[in-house]
Amino acid sequence: MLRQWYPLVLALLFVTCAAPTRRAEVPLSEETFISADSTLHGYVPKGWFASTDAGLFPHLAVSLIREDYAVALAIQEIHVDRNTERQLMKNGLEILAQLSFRLRVKKEKGAQIVGKPKWLDWLTIPAVQYEYSSDESPAPMPVLVFRIRDRYFESSVTALKPTVTAMDIRQLSDTQIAVVARLR
Repeated sequence: MLRQWYPLVLALLFVTCAAPTRRAEVPLSEETFISADSTLHGYVPKGWFASTDAGLFPHLAVSLIREDYAVALAIQEIHVDRNTERQLMKNGLEILAQLSFRLRVKKEKGAQIVGKPKWLDWLTIPAVQYEYSSDESPAPMPVLVFRIRDRYFESSVTALKPTVTAMDIRQLSDTQIAVVARLR
């Protein structure tokens, strides 16, 4: 009797092992934020606050700051022309990740991409994450590009103090993913 179930058990085991999902286990508070243009609504992570000073960073849709003022998480819209949008629809968000990184190279001296961009296919929205380092930030910093309601966005993490460690950055990547995953 058990022999006939053996192939099914092996198949189920293979399927569950072959497609791991990674969920960012970062607690979000009940406090919400709304982007400057009211397009994005989300939850503020515990231990963070939403900056409401639009004059400080007028180009950002959302600005979240950790309570110790050591780290900021920003979301900004990436405006694309029709040709780029066609390329994105045809080839996927990796193109947007490349565009995002090219913009970083112009702003930050010594910017280098670390590893290959990764699809976060377990999210409910199309999203690709890459990491980069620069002369200003030698530790790899996560950047997430995504599409929501036919608009394109970039979420980036910035260390505001030199005390941010590689372990902090790993947790920041999880925080970034948790915030983007719950956008509506």
